[in-house]
Amino acid sequence: MPEVKEKVDTFSIKMMCDKCGIGEMILNGDCFMGYTPFKYSHKCTNINCSNIENYIECYPKTVYE
Repeated sequence: MPEVKEKVDTFSIKMMCDKCGIGEMILNGDCFMGYTPFKYSHKCTNINCSNIENYIECYPKTVYE
């Protein structure tokens, strides 16, 4: 099979904190099972915010289109 070269755009997707609206949610290192697939614990990077959220995906993430 021959190789095919195509142009791809790369995007970095960040999850912003819902509580303070300033900090970015980054992976905290914890992972657990629930009724849904794995959930990953994320912590806000804002020093004045202690918000912790759980998401099905890890942030920041890279998406290719």
